[in-house]
Amino acid sequence: MNKRSAPFALLAGLILAACLPRQPVAPTPAPTASPAPTDSPGPTAVPDDAAWEERFFAVKPGVVREEVETRLGPPDERQEMTIPEEPFFGPGEGLSVILEPGAPYEEWVYRRAEMDYYVWFSAPPGDPAGAWEVVLTASYPADAVF
Repeated sequence: MNKRSAPFALLAGLILAACLPRQPVAPTPAPTASPAPTDSPGPTAVPDDAAWEERFFAVKPGVVREEVETRLGPPDERQEMTIPEEPFFGPGEGLSVILEPGAPYEEWVYRRAEMDYYVWFSAPPGDPAGAWEVVLTASYPADAVF
């Protein structure tokens, strides 16, 4: 095919396509109503869940784990660690001001929309078997780099 015949071939193809019988198209079904958003924690939560966020910010030091889980639900991540001897970086670096090196703590992370919400628990000083309580909370953008 040379340069002059290409436009004619294209035009002939368009005319032929216009003359061919068309298959009927089924109508698009009407959209169904979405279920009401739930107040369950996790990354699938609605971004503007202000009620959950308000409950998170109401969690203060001294609240026990059971109460936090009652208010916020189970965390998306949970891990136990100890405060290192050397300074450390990350979302929980503020713990080194509150807890002594070697102190055990537990980190709970709630992933909601574009934010990660952290709750850190530890036992009362000198009583590792005591009721673990909130010692610090914080929230950061989910894509924060530490």
